[in-house]
Amino acid sequence: MGAFCNLLPAGRYAPRNVPSFTSWWNGSLREAFTLEQLLATAELAMQRRGVTLTEAQRTLYAALHEETARERRRVLRESEQRAFAAQRLNRGFYLPRMPFRKAAASTNAAARPR
Repeated sequence: MGAFCNLLPAGRYAPRNVPSFTSWWNGSLREAFTLEQLLATAELAMQRRGVTLTEAQRTLYAALHEETARERRRVLRESEQRAFAAQRLNRGFYLPRMPFRKAAASTNAAARPR
């Protein structure tokens, strides 16, 4: 679980890897918000606790956001691909096709109840 993550109830298990600056909501992983929106929320939460978000912290979080961008994009892309594959499976696109074999008439007749 990374920094500035949001895990919101969805009725499903959250993934094992939730990268920084992402949200798990309603069964899907997505990029949370812009860095400025996240920092504004952090500033409000810290003010309620009587703490100030310093410029050094802003710089640290901006560097962390930049440094984790590649991993975040990779995990989000993989999550989207899994969701797409699951959606296609649910629609029946990937049902395994059984080879058609014509059974012998005598075998078929014996197997049928009369």
